[in-house]
Amino acid sequence: MTPTLHPPARILHVGRDLSLVSTRSMVLRSAGYNVECKYTIEDAVRHFLSADFDLVLLCHSLSEDERQQFVRRIREHDFPTPILSIGPFYTLNSPQGDCYDLKTESGPIGLLNCIGATLHKDRAAQSTHKHSNHR
Repeated sequence: MTPTLHPPARILHVGRDLSLVSTRSMVLRSAGYNVECKYTIEDAVRHFLSADFDLVLLCHSLSEDERQQFVRRIREHDFPTPILSIGPFYTLNSPQGDCYDLKTESGPIGLLNCIGATLHKDRAAQSTHKHSNHR
C-alpha cells in the first residue's frame, strides 16, 4: 500500500505579541508548515471562518478570556479543527475536549513534536471517520 502524502499543514497562529508570534512562525515555517498569523481575536475568527486550517495555535500572549472567546466562537460553527494553547499557567477547557495545553518551557522541539502528534492524531481520526462512512 502506498502511504498517503499530505500537503503541508496550514496553521493559524494567534497572539498579541508580534515579535513572539513572528519568531515562533519562522520556526514552524522552517519545519515545513504553512503559517498565517493574526494578532486580534476578531481578525483570527474572521480569517479562520474564511479559510481552511489544519490546526490553530494560541499564543500565551492572549488572555484566558481571549482564548475562551476564540474557542467558543469557532466551535459555534462546528469546526473540529484542533487547537493548541501555549502558556505556562493556563488551563483551556473545551466542552468538546479538543483543546490541548502546551507549556512554553517545552521550547521549539516540544512545540514541533506536539504539533506533529496532534496533526497525526487528527488525520488518523478523519481517516477512520471517512472509512466508517463508506461501509
